[in-house]
Amino acid sequence: SARACVSGHTLNDQAETVLLRLARGTGLTGASSMTNDAPWPFTLSGSTAGCDLPSLRLLRPLLNLRRQEIEEYLDALGLDAEGLNPRLDLSNETLEFSRNRVRHRVLPELRRLNPRVEEALAGFARRARRDDLALEAWAEAEWERLVYVGRSEVVIDRHSLYELPQAVAMRILRRAGKQLGLALDSSQLEALWNAS
Repeated sequence: SARACVSGHTLNDQAETVLLRLARGTGLTGASSMTNDAPWPFTLSGSTAGCDLPSLRLLRPLLNLRRQEIEEYLDALGLDAEGLNPRLDLSNETLEFSRNRVRHRVLPELRRLNPRVEEALAGFARRARRDDLALEAWAEAEWERLVYVGRSEVVIDRHSLYELPQAVAMRILRRAGKQLGLALDSSQLEALWNAS
């Protein structure tokens, strides 16, 4: 049975994803972007024969390699002489899509500031993931200490919550919302925090 799906995402894709998410106002979780090994991100419909959905993984083994390195490797293999040219998706060239505008317009400008901007953005994503995981672990420990979950209520020790760093407290509030079936966005969490 299938245990994983392997994608061809590269360091360039990571840099593009970081920029797109930052431009949309993401926090640390979104800024941490893609990982080499992640849970399957989609709900599958239809036949799932041969797939163990709870343990299905999305693997990105090329995430630390630049697109150019992969293209050079494929050229060195001499695939064109074998009639096995890599498939080029022409939709990647149109500026109709946000990702393509980042790829063809934004990143070339950023490379003028830093020729290794993709590595810099991927490094930022790694640090954001590290910090995000640390804050999540802290929030998890505080959740156990400060929160009571009843049948239809979530009770938080408000005084203790507001003694925590805001980054940790917001994660507790978001989790409390989820417990009640609410998907609170950042602006709603900020309003909730400031209302007290």
